[in-house]
Amino acid sequence: MPPVSLEMLEADYQCYVLSFDGAAKVSTRRGRWQVVKWEGHILEGVTVNDAEYHGLILGLKLALKYDVEELVVVGDSRIVVQQAQGLISCNQPNLQRPEYEDLRKDFVSVKLIHVKREFNQAADYLTSKTLMLGESWELNDPDEIVHLRLVSRIPEKIMKPLELPSTPATDAIRMDQVRLGADSPDVGIPESLAIAAEVLMVL
Repeated sequence: MPPVSLEMLEADYQCYVLSFDGAAKVSTRRGRWQVVKWEGHILEGVTVNDAEYHGLILGLKLALKYDVEELVVVGDSRIVVQQAQGLISCNQPNLQRPEYEDLRKDFVSVKLIHVKREFNQAADYLTSKTLMLGESWELNDPDEIVHLRLVSRIPEKIMKPLELPSTPATDAIRMDQVRLGADSPDVGIPESLAIAAEVLMVL
């Protein structure tokens, strides 16, 4: 497969981030998706790639409903990201590019970014829970929502660190980074997801 390049976004870049995921049980072949309203839905008769691609498409449609013009799309499916980028072709009609291309035209900008699963933990958690429940659901638990925001590592993967001036507080944080084994005390401090982007979780 061709390599996926990743261009880091500036620390002050303002955007919406769409994170998608999908899964399927081999025994039932049911995939599912998750949207910003924290609702999980079962898709019947789909593969994992189908579920991932449907998550991407449904997320783009949701972003359009919110009048989003510039979107950063993050997913842990290399196949779906590279297929949408046109780097690889797919023979399955339901995974071909026309629907993605039609939706992409309605945005000023769409950046597609592949991340490893470990960086997409919030979306992965939602897909796993939907698959476990085996039914559509809506997440309303504020503690669970906070948990999802905390486990998302997307900002550290796609955003350049925010360079903060030297103060006693930032120096203490940098010293903690050194103590905990961070590569360099000068790497900066990643912005939180709440500051860096509004998130649309789509599975």
